[in-house]
Amino acid sequence: MVKLKGKTLKSVGLVNRKVARMLNDMADMFVLQTKTDVNKSKDVNGNNLRKLKSSTVRQKRKKGYIDPHKPLIASGKMAKVYRTKTANEGRLMSEVDTSARMRDIAEYHNLGKGNLPKRLWFGIGKNIKKRFDKLIRAKAKDLVITKLKTIKR
Repeated sequence: MVKLKGKTLKSVGLVNRKVARMLNDMADMFVLQTKTDVNKSKDVNGNNLRKLKSSTVRQKRKKGYIDPHKPLIASGKMAKVYRTKTANEGRLMSEVDTSARMRDIAEYHNLGKGNLPKRLWFGIGKNIKKRFDKLIRAKAKDLVITKLKTIKR
């Protein structure tokens, strides 16, 4: 689960709405980036995921999976990440997660255990961090101006 939080400014409701909107935009960006990376067999930093063993490819081929040599893609459930909590003016936190049924499997793949190699597919890596930083810089000017205008009233 990824939690994106902001600090609540009780006296500045308009700023809170804008921060909430930004957090939700960031969560949506994270969801899209994660789905794209999984489908391209990339980790959170844009590196190729470790290849599957030939025995795993054979098993997936037997089961009739469309792309048996792609890691994390079998039933398509690993790519199903979504925003589970939406930020609003009173609660500046947005969350992204997998389905409850896939959470253990997702963690197992992310950490790698036993014979399974680590495939860091869920988390805030270099790619999404750069996008977050760019969005925050773009929105920061607007938030500062809004805060100043609100305080003057």
